[in-house]
Amino acid sequence: MSQTLTGAVAALQTLASGLSGIKYAPAQVQNDIVQLPFAISFPGDGTFEGGYAHQSQNLAVIVTELHFSNQDMAKGIAQAIPYGDSFLAALVANPTLSSAVMAVVFPVTWTFGTLRWGSDGSAHIGYQFKITVKLENTF
Repeated sequence: MSQTLTGAVAALQTLASGLSGIKYAPAQVQNDIVQLPFAISFPGDGTFEGGYAHQSQNLAVIVTELHFSNQDMAKGIAQAIPYGDSFLAALVANPTLSSAVMAVVFPVTWTFGTLRWGSDGSAHIGYQFKITVKLENTF
C-alpha cells in the first residue's frame, strides 16, 4: 500500500473537523478564513529514505492548527484549552489515521498561544500541533 503526504494531511484535517465545536475545516488550505473556531492542516518538515524493491519510508511532520477568537482573550483561552486533550485523544484512538499512515509517531508536540492566519495575518488564539507520521511509499 502506498501512502501519500496529501492523504495524511487530509486525514488529520478530517480528524480535526470531527472535534465537537470546530465550525470550519476546509479540505484545501485557504488564505482567508472567517469562521471561528477553525482547523487547518499542512505539511511541515520530513525525512525520506529510499529503499529496496521500490519501497520507501517517509517520516513527515504535519502541522495542525486549531484557531479560536481572541476578541475576548479570557473567553477565547477558556474555549480553546479543552481542545488540546480532545485532539490528542482522537490521535491516540486512531493511530493509523484510518490507514492513511502506517503510524502516528509519538511524541506529538504542541504549543498554545497566538496564531496568525490569512492574507492580513489575523491574530487568533489556539493550538499548533506537530504530528510526525510514518508513510510507506511505493514508487
